[in-house]
Amino acid sequence: MTFKCFHCGQCCENVTTQIAVTISDVQRLSLFLGKSVEELIPGYISLNPFGQPDSDKYELELGLNIPCRFRKNGRCIVYSARPINCRLFPTWIVARAPLNEINKVIDKENKCSRNKYSALDQKNAKNYMKTVGTIFDFENKITEKTIPKRTVKISDFPGHEMIEALCSHIANEREREKIRIPFIKQHIKVEDSTIKAIKRGLENTSFQKLPKTKPF
Repeated sequence: MTFKCFHCGQCCENVTTQIAVTISDVQRLSLFLGKSVEELIPGYISLNPFGQPDSDKYELELGLNIPCRFRKNGRCIVYSARPINCRLFPTWIVARAPLNEINKVIDKENKCSRNKYSALDQKNAKNYMKTVGTIFDFENKITEKTIPKRTVKISDFPGHEMIEALCSHIANEREREKIRIPFIKQHIKVEDSTIKAIKRGLENTSFQKLPKTKPF
């Protein structure tokens, strides 16, 4: 098959989407757009809360601000320079999930769950993951050394009682996250020291060009 993106925007605009970026992603975007690191952070990329399964804790990581500001008129304006994590969706699911479970694992809100995947698609996805996934793991280690993760909880911030009370009346966890994540984000600021650390990291890192091939 040829993978079809239906441009539903769920992976770009749903605030519960977690898209971590590496400092090399920042460099690729900077070169592509002709924008400085300061122009990208914190407007397009910032420290964002990433939820942990079965936990009330969130890890603050470098990630795209969602809704993604690189999406214009229903399309990605940085597609050829998009972050690695964007390239790996839904490839990592196709590569790892049982073949007959793939469309169940991809959230129904994402219209790409309509695609039908074959055993050959899964084989190609696994090969793609070996190449691009390896690059991501390498870049992610450098990013974590440059910007150490910090853990926060809702209760760390003033006004959390109202948020927790509101969420207590919502059964669906995904819907609760749509309230919690923006609440945390409004309390997180990117310090100048973080931007300086990223720039120092870029000076000491040679970013890798990503393969132009697609998994499907």
